[in-house]
Amino acid sequence: MGDLRTALTATLRRTVGDDPGLLALLLESFARDADALAHALAEAADAGTWREAHRHAHSLKGLYATLALDGLAELALAAESACGAGAAEPCRLASRALCHAWDGLRGDLPGGGGAATP
Repeated sequence: MGDLRTALTATLRRTVGDDPGLLALLLESFARDADALAHALAEAADAGTWREAHRHAHSLKGLYATLALDGLAELALAAESACGAGAAEPCRLASRALCHAWDGLRGDLPGGGGAATP
C-alpha cells in the first residue's frame, strides 16, 4: 500500500487544500478513529457479538473507502460480510486480517505504533 501518510495527505490535499495544520488535525483524527474502530472490531469478533462486529467493519469500510485506501476497504468488506453472516470463525479470521493490515500501516501516522488487536 506504500507510505500511508503520503497517500492520505495527497487525498486530503485534493479535498481540503494545503493547510498544514488542518492536514495534521485530519490525519490525527483519522488515526484515532480507525484505531478505535479496529480495536472495537477485534474485541467484538473475539466475543462473538456479530452485530457489533458487523457495524464496526462497516464503519471501517466507509472510513477507508472515503480516503481511497482500497486495500483496507476490501479487507473491511470481507470482515463485514463474514460478521454479517454470523459465522464465528470466518468473522474472527477476517477481522484479524483487517486489524493486522491496519497495525502494519499504522506506524506511518501521528501517534503510530498502537496495535488494534487487543
